[in-house]
Amino acid sequence: MAKTMTEMLIDDLDGSEIKSGDGSTVHFAYEGSTYEIDVNDKHRRDLDRALTPYIAAARRATGKNVRPKPARSSATDPSAIPARSR
Repeated sequence: MAKTMTEMLIDDLDGSEIKSGDGSTVHFAYEGSTYEIDVNDKHRRDLDRALTPYIAAARRATGKNVRPKPARSSATDPSAIPARSR
C-alpha cells in the first residue's frame, strides 16, 4: 500500500494556505525574545513596511552585547521563603 503525505504551510495571520513559492517563515527578535511566523508574500511585505522605519533608526546589536530580558516567572522568590530550622 502506498501513502502520500502532504505538508501545507499555513499563514499564521489569516489561516490561509500558503501556496508553494508564495510565502516564507520570518524570524525576528523583540524585547529579548525570538519569534518566527509563517506568512504569505503580501503579509511579509506588510511586516517589512511596518518595521522599515524602526530598523532604519536602530543600531545593529552584536552577539556579545545582546542581553535577553529575564523571563518573568510566577514562581515564588526563593529568598522570601523562610529557612527551615534543623
